[in-house]
Amino acid sequence: MSTYLLAISILSVFHFKQFSIQQDQCAMKIGTDGVLLGTWAALAKSLKILDIGTGTGLLALIAAQRNPSAQIHAIEIEPLAAKQAQENISRSKWKNRIQVYHSSLQTWSTNPLTTYDTIISNPPFFSKKANLLAKGKARQIARSTQTLPPEELLQSVAQLLEPQGHFFVILPVTEAKKFIHLAKDWELYAKEIVHVFPKPNKMANRMLINFTKQLEEVEESSITIRSNQAQPHNYTEQYIEYVRDFYTIY
Repeated sequence: MSTYLLAISILSVFHFKQFSIQQDQCAMKIGTDGVLLGTWAALAKSLKILDIGTGTGLLALIAAQRNPSAQIHAIEIEPLAAKQAQENISRSKWKNRIQVYHSSLQTWSTNPLTTYDTIISNPPFFSKKANLLAKGKARQIARSTQTLPPEELLQSVAQLLEPQGHFFVILPVTEAKKFIHLAKDWELYAKEIVHVFPKPNKMANRMLINFTKQLEEVEESSITIRSNQAQPHNYTEQYIEYVRDFYTIY
């Protein structure tokens, strides 16, 4: 997480340009991963969007701002987070286009209201063993694959995604590589990969991935979040371009 978003994640409420996020009841606060995923994913032509594990409702709200007509379903397994996401969305100008459901993905996929041309998720990625370090049940649910193993996430996405649809996700590099390999078992293929570098002299620590049901040549690119310049908010122009419609960091 960047220093800037680390600071704002401590706040109980964060104001974006067009909406506000209350996050005191959510285990996982606003961070760079969610903002970057929401602003990168190709959402302009989407008609039906599913946000898996919505947390504060951040991705659903970003999707609504970026797409003026899509209908958005946001599901969340943790009850307090689901309630807070609903409250955040109810205060937004897009409340009539976003519906929040307190549900696990596994339950949702057994009797879905519809299928989706776009699915987006900032999923849990810590193993059960690593998750023992997380304090609090809600934080464990948000961080751990215990309640949403990658196999079950991919199986559900394969069921819910329309034939020409797109599944957008962000993961740490090691987990992302395993996820890409595993996704092939459900005939989901990486179409686009963006390697996310925290700084120019650092190794990539995240991967943004666009999955489809068509096996095509993978397009790879990269983004660097911060420069090496010594200034308070030394974000690269590339990153600023992604987020400028949502908050000011320059």
